[in-house]
Amino acid sequence: MLRSNSRSSLPTTRSTPRPSLAPRTASASFPRLRIRELSQSSRLYPMNSYDQYRMKSDTVGYLAEVLQENCFDLCINKSADLPFLSVGEGLCFRNCITKFSVFYPTLQANLASADFRHYEQQLISEGAKKDQRIKAATTDPWEKESSKLFASLGQKPQAI
Repeated sequence: MLRSNSRSSLPTTRSTPRPSLAPRTASASFPRLRIRELSQSSRLYPMNSYDQYRMKSDTVGYLAEVLQENCFDLCINKSADLPFLSVGEGLCFRNCITKFSVFYPTLQANLASADFRHYEQQLISEGAKKDQRIKAATTDPWEKESSKLFASLGQKPQAI
């Protein structure tokens, strides 16, 4: 069977537009109001979530390093005759580290009803009455929206 050389059966124009390979601009993907909210958020809270995660992980790392050094210094006898920990020193070191591993994860729950939170909140509210800058710095601009969102999800917001 011979093939025809005519191209009349092929469409001359594309029936669907070709998708653009250029990245979408911010104005095309977000409404202007959302861009304004994001820029306000970045001015009020200059740290993004990556910065906060990095700061938390660095803090925990430094804390664990200092804890191990202090537990080691606390438990080791200053005798130069043993190049390793004795059984008593090893038990002391293990118990010191175990105390930390129980203490640190429960710290937030243990401090949830601490007195300093009440007095700190009183100090902030009294200062906010006197100075508008304190009120602006201590007020969450998205508190109403987040409380509505948590209410719709049926969850309580967690205290930081």
